[in-house]
Amino acid sequence: MCKLARFDALPTVRAAGIQELRQARSVLYLLSGVGAFYRGYALLMPDTAGLTALRARVDELGATHLVMMVTGWSVTRRTRDFAAGLAACLQPWAVWLRDELMEQIASGPPLLGGPDDADTAEKFMADWLATIKSAADSGAHAVGPGTVSATGGAGHRRRGDAE
Repeated sequence: MCKLARFDALPTVRAAGIQELRQARSVLYLLSGVGAFYRGYALLMPDTAGLTALRARVDELGATHLVMMVTGWSVTRRTRDFAAGLAACLQPWAVWLRDELMEQIASGPPLLGGPDDADTAEKFMADWLATIKSAADSGAHAVGPGTVSATGGAGHRRRGDAE
C-alpha cells in the first residue's frame, strides 16, 4: 500500500534568506495576478489584445492550472497554504515562469487596452458590468473560461462566436 506524504513547506521557508523570500513573494504575487486575469475572463471580464496575448502565452507554456493554483495560495487565510506558495515560488521554475510572463507583459499590447487613466478604468468597468447585466438579462451564465451558456447545458459557445 502506498502512503501519500504530507508536504510541509515551513522548513523550506524558514531555511530561505530574506532576499530569497522577497523574490518568492514577488513571484507569488505576479503569478497570482496573471491567474486573477485568467479567472476574470471566465467571469466575463472584457477582453483586450493584451489579455488575449497573455492568456495565449500562459497556455503556450502549459501553465494555466499553475497560475490558477498560485492565485489561491496568495489569497488564502491559512498560513500553511501561503507558506506552500512561497516554497513553490522559491523554485527556479517559478522564477523562470515569472520572467517569461513579464516579458510578454512588457513587450505585448497593454493589458487593459488603453492609456492608464481614470477614463480607461471607468470604461473598462462599465463594459464589464454591461456584459454581466446582458448575460443575466438573457438568462446566460458563465460556465468556464471564456464561455457562456444560455441553456446551462453542453451547447457552450465562446464569447464573440456567432450564435
